[in-house]
Amino acid sequence: MSSSSQPPTINYVAGFLLVGLAWGFTTPFIRRAAKEHNPPAHPTLARDDVKASWVKSKLYGAFFAVLDLLKNPRYAVPLLINLTGSVWFFLLIGQAELSLTVPIVNTLAFLFTVLGDWWVDKKVISRAVKMRISSVLTAVVGASSASAAVMQIAAASAPWKWSVTSWSAGCARECYYDFNITGAASSTSKPARPSFKAYCSGSGEGSNYRACTPLAETETDYLVLAKLLPSNATANGTSHKPQIQVSVKFADLDTPTTWWNYTGKAVASYNQFVAPLMNFTITPDTIYGVA
Repeated sequence: MSSSSQPPTINYVAGFLLVGLAWGFTTPFIRRAAKEHNPPAHPTLARDDVKASWVKSKLYGAFFAVLDLLKNPRYAVPLLINLTGSVWFFLLIGQAELSLTVPIVNTLAFLFTVLGDWWVDKKVISRAVKMRISSVLTAVVGASSASAAVMQIAAASAPWKWSVTSWSAGCARECYYDFNITGAASSTSKPARPSFKAYCSGSGEGSNYRACTPLAETETDYLVLAKLLPSNATANGTSHKPQIQVSVKFADLDTPTTWWNYTGKAVASYNQFVAPLMNFTITPDTIYGVA
């Protein structure tokens, strides 16, 4: 495709913002609607033949739970907008560079989730988070331009081990986690890496990234995000272990307009109330930068 037939940069920026808004800003509304949902009684579930059958009770229970949620406009409307964002995303990646689109859209989804949490739950946005939001938005706009350069390097060429401590996780109405994570600085690695320390907590397998709370100042701006990946349970539910994914974004120590992103994941355990706190390491397997 010739450069003259390429859509203007503003189209890409608008597309990134719309997808990020649809994915991120709706999440707090969906979460609150699910928590406050009060389903009506269903006579079918009280029938003797249904109560006597474990399979029937589970199938009918799941069916009515989904149906009641979808009939609740406070849940259904933001869910529809969220799913519409996925349609926009697939249309967007047909035109934009895939290696650029995915990190930008995921970052914007996180930023809009932060704003949604503030709007819905009145969560306070700290000054540090505001500064990082401003920095990331600046980087996103810069990365969206035609001259943006996306750099990807092999994880094996820049090894970095993150220490996860005090891991605790469990499942009730939904699965949740909390832990501390630290990474050591390295001035000799390429790129040079800052140290970081953060506390992470969140819930929902397959949910969007949640921002972790920084616990220490460092050489440059950084942002730590975490999320539970979709469940890896087997069909009979005998193997259900959480997969935690962590993403660390930081401004280049020598060129502040360049941002680096390291992402890694690990399999842990739902250990709350049944086992001691866990410690383990995460080794990033994906590294890219945007200049």
